[in-house]
Amino acid sequence: MAGVLYVQVHSAAGLLSADADGLSDPYCVVLANKRKVRTYQVHSPCLLYISQVLTTHYVLDSLNPHWEAGVELFLSDLSQTTLTFLVYDWDGPLVGDDLLGATKLTLTQVQN
Repeated sequence: MAGVLYVQVHSAAGLLSADADGLSDPYCVVLANKRKVRTYQVHSPCLLYISQVLTTHYVLDSLNPHWEAGVELFLSDLSQTTLTFLVYDWDGPLVGDDLLGATKLTLTQVQN
């Protein structure tokens, strides 16, 4: 069944340290069915329409970031949808970011 799914990324807790100071600069990326999705940022005047990826802002020096970012997904089959959440440590524009963790959530898990 087709439909619209609203996903809100609130926060993370107890993340790994990836920087020399014992902290990280985390941000989260959300994928639907391994595809990048269009996004907006809550409580911010700017819109993040970057190649249809939900990417939260990064939070400097935190292992417990709060993002409050949301996304509206237009899906052709809600029952066959898997959301992937990837959390990275931001290292700057010229350096590759470090993966801190990932998880997947299928909508059948939520429905049951």
